[in-house]
Amino acid sequence: MMVKDEETHSLETANTPTRGGMTRSDMKMFKFLIIFIFISTSISFYAYLQIRDDLYLINDDTSNNITFDEKTTSDVPNDNDKTENKTSEHHENHEPMYPPLQCNAYLGPDEEAAAEMVYWMDIPSDEKFVNPFQLKNMEMEEEKYFTFEPDQAGFNNVRMALETILTLGISMGRTIVLPPERKFWLLWENKTGKQKHQFAFDDFFELDQAQTEHFHLKFISMQEYLEKVAMKGKLVDQTTRELRFPPENRTNWNGIEGQKRKALWDYLRETSYSHAWNTDNCFSYFPQNITDLSETRQNQIQTAVQQINPVPNPAIYTDHPTPVDGTMKDRLSEHLARRKEICFYGEEMEYEKTLHFKEDWQKGARFLIPYYAFHFFEDWKQALWTKRFVRDHLRYKDEMMCAAARVVKALREKARELEPEGNQDGRFNTSRYNVLLSCIF
Repeated sequence: MMVKDEETHSLETANTPTRGGMTRSDMKMFKFLIIFIFISTSISFYAYLQIRDDLYLINDDTSNNITFDEKTTSDVPNDNDKTENKTSEHHENHEPMYPPLQCNAYLGPDEEAAAEMVYWMDIPSDEKFVNPFQLKNMEMEEEKYFTFEPDQAGFNNVRMALETILTLGISMGRTIVLPPERKFWLLWENKTGKQKHQFAFDDFFELDQAQTEHFHLKFISMQEYLEKVAMKGKLVDQTTRELRFPPENRTNWNGIEGQKRKALWDYLRETSYSHAWNTDNCFSYFPQNITDLSETRQNQIQTAVQQINPVPNPAIYTDHPTPVDGTMKDRLSEHLARRKEICFYGEEMEYEKTLHFKEDWQKGARFLIPYYAFHFFEDWKQALWTKRFVRDHLRYKDEMMCAAARVVKALREKARELEPEGNQDGRFNTSRYNVLLSCIF
């Protein structure tokens, strides 16, 4: 599926062109890519429309006075200037721009066809943003970890849950431990015996680039975490407080499936602060001032939320969203969506060296919710940065985008062929071309 080297993918027959300019590999992936194109591009373009008018807001030195309740709101100075010199090492300063999608190394298509796929932006100023927990851990020179169990459903659900779980770990200022390679539903075929059929998340997403451009972000593999932490005797059973090492002292869990993989999750649940949030009932809440994360403070915020009565019907915000820099009360009222409970990242969780979020769909422990519907930030600038980070950095790798661009180009060419006079743009209409779709599928 993705070409890394000869060991991971065979190109002997996959790259043989077929009619329409698509390779056999393209045809095999057609269903997956069409779904991916329309869902991912639509979601990303919607996100772009929501934030396109606020490209420079994060760097404003003046922010709105966000007031909700005197007991629950505190103003903190902007510490992002402390990171300016460090981030300048990673990126040249320039205006926000749409970066080119280079497909020459991935069998095309041409630049014009590839440019149609680009929805993400390159915004150097975003690299300077540091959230409160990141800043705290940087100043204390303390590394804390965030481990999680990925969703087990189809790839689009996996992608949505990943966006939510990664932005959760980033908002907590922790080093994110990526799960080991595994099989993904419907992506596990290996008929030739030479295809890569077990994947890690960085096979699909530009995670290396994200942490290169944001020096305060850090992703590590599960193997690195186990070698660096578990095998060094730094994990103990949360119940007995006895020293625990990984099952069979194994650190490389790539490709381990089924009950053997479950042994890893059980180990992490038992040696970490293991938590499960039911996203149907609550939403995460990140304060601007993190000097007080006590239970008393949490109760004050929870009480303030309960006083929003009646909770607005989410439908009233259709085509009338709250301004991105609106008051905290207005933004929170929109965010509630009939929920009244808050999932707090309090001082007990913040104290722990490693947090582990488990996946258990039978008990409602599943992050099957868009990140922007789950996370609430007192600081609207952090909320805006989070949305832009997902749009611009949690995106598919160039190789996948180029494959999608080849499919789109072939569809446009076929549409023009079917309507040579009235469809020079190659617009694809499924109601007109259902015969073509039947042939392809």
